[in-house]
Amino acid sequence: MQEIFSPKFSMDHPDYALECEEALDLHVQELIEDAVRAAWDTRTIFKALAKLAAAEAIAYEEDPDRIHPAKAAELMI
Repeated sequence: MQEIFSPKFSMDHPDYALECEEALDLHVQELIEDAVRAAWDTRTIFKALAKLAAAEAIAYEEDPDRIHPAKAAELMI
């Protein structure tokens, strides 16, 4: 899998969010395909991803400096 590419636009550019979607798209598609291959129902996968994204957004709003524990461990290496 390719790495997620960095933004070319500044955050105030009108296409910044679209560029982010494009950067994440292949990775999300691959995640969904992996879950389907593991025998998860596609609708359930979409619902789970939506709930996880919403929960992460809420956690971010509460603590923007929050880093997922697994990511924090990677950064310490």
